[in-house]
Amino acid sequence: DRYADTQSAPPIDESQDWFLTEGVEEGDYTVLHFWRYWVTCDKRDRDIEVNTARVVFSWNANDPANTGDTGPMYHGTNNRGSTSLNLLGGLTNTPDIPDDTPSFTVSVSNVPIPSDADTTYWCAAIEVPPEIQAEEVYILKISPDLTDHPFPYVHHMVLTLCGTDFNSSLVGPDKGVVCGDIGTNLFQCLDNSVLVGGWAVGGEDFYFPPDVGFPIGGGATDKFFVLEMHYDNPNFDEGVVDSSGLRFFYTTTPPKYKAGAISTGHGVTPTMVIPPGVEDFVIYGFCTARCTQTHIPTEGVKVFANNFHTHLAGEGLELQHIRYNPQCGLEEELEPIDTNLQYDFNYQQTNHLPEEITLLPGDVLVVKCHYNTADRTEPTFGGLSTREEMCLDTLYHYPQTSMSYCLTYADFASFESWYPLLSEEEIATALAIDASSPDVLLQFIDFINSIEWNPAKVQGLQEAYETASYLMGCDYRADYPENVPKIDCEYEAPNECTGFQPTPCCAGVPVAAVNILLIVFAVLYSYAV
Repeated sequence: DRYADTQSAPPIDESQDWFLTEGVEEGDYTVLHFWRYWVTCDKRDRDIEVNTARVVFSWNANDPANTGDTGPMYHGTNNRGSTSLNLLGGLTNTPDIPDDTPSFTVSVSNVPIPSDADTTYWCAAIEVPPEIQAEEVYILKISPDLTDHPFPYVHHMVLTLCGTDFNSSLVGPDKGVVCGDIGTNLFQCLDNSVLVGGWAVGGEDFYFPPDVGFPIGGGATDKFFVLEMHYDNPNFDEGVVDSSGLRFFYTTTPPKYKAGAISTGHGVTPTMVIPPGVEDFVIYGFCTARCTQTHIPTEGVKVFANNFHTHLAGEGLELQHIRYNPQCGLEEELEPIDTNLQYDFNYQQTNHLPEEITLLPGDVLVVKCHYNTADRTEPTFGGLSTREEMCLDTLYHYPQTSMSYCLTYADFASFESWYPLLSEEEIATALAIDASSPDVLLQFIDFINSIEWNPAKVQGLQEAYETASYLMGCDYRADYPENVPKIDCEYEAPNECTGFQPTPCCAGVPVAAVNILLIVFAVLYSYAV
């Protein structure tokens, strides 16, 4: 057990917390089995948590001598590397999916990845297989079916199901176009779609838990998939052709529970603005009590997996869980459903949670996305390109609900408290934006690009995001305003190393005060009735 705080030979740690149980040489490989506690309470150890871990490794072609305190032999400049891994997470009892399990693949065909763009979103409308249209089936496993490329051109794939009719000239794995050019049908599909599944770079096979399957097909309106491909071509390589997609393993036997997926966070829009030169700027997206009260059944749903998603500037995400505590009438933050403050754009997994989380009607979800733009000189907007940003999380749950999307959109009309920090010219540019104009977003982008940023303006914009009004949308219908949800009792994690235990949320509220509040609410309710 050694540690490293400089680029030098790692000294031996005074607290030995890693224990070798077996070592085996197999041909050209050496296999070591070892164990340690997730939390060692050693200041020179990192806790092993459910988030992305950066693992550094090195090796030497020669057997070491008895190194003692001198440390291992230097491995040289080539025999080393690093990777991102999830050391925790995943199903503890992965279902056994036999090789002869029925499956179908949804993929594009011979897509020429553009060489004149570093980012391309390619969309294809593909007919649902006739046997799936005829009978509802239940997905048990989703696997990436990737074209073998020397570079990971395929960054992620998203598959949605919809009943929109498409022009036959646009239907087929070889009939895709750049997203947006497919016409209004695509957006009509997204407005009424069901998120089926996806994959992102670094991801592997995804299994649904035992007794759970994702229902698909068997409906007269479920005729088409829309497969959205995100291609990365930062070197503008020419002649690259792709036929990647997703393979779905299914059963026709109804499972005990039908699964669903909810995408939550901030909608993809240029009104999501991240200033340049900032090491930690936070964007919020949330799903309010009004949405969960409408779409979550009384007994609640079990959340068993999720998938965070940002682009290159994203460095961390949190999914907060807030619930009204009737004992004291306060909004209490529960333990976060997931936290990944070491997010890696090139390693995006759909992670099974260590324990299933119950989401009840009236609960609130808040996605907090942390961005680092210290190396950028221009503002970053929400958008599809990898140089633009997203702030999203997909939650997999059972039983299935009627809600697939629960997103917020920053309403910049409510950001006027920020304007006094701007120059007179910048304010004039903002006030000249014509909200009724079809190019209102382009006017808004020009306004943001005209700003000469300084720390006060950055801080003012951050505070505006925390206090401004948002448009809340369940299933893409952004039709009413909401503010960032309040938290009366923030979550505090117990610390097994120091023995710290958090104070219960209602501990500081006198019983008499709670009774008075309840009486007031009862009186107001009686008057309302």
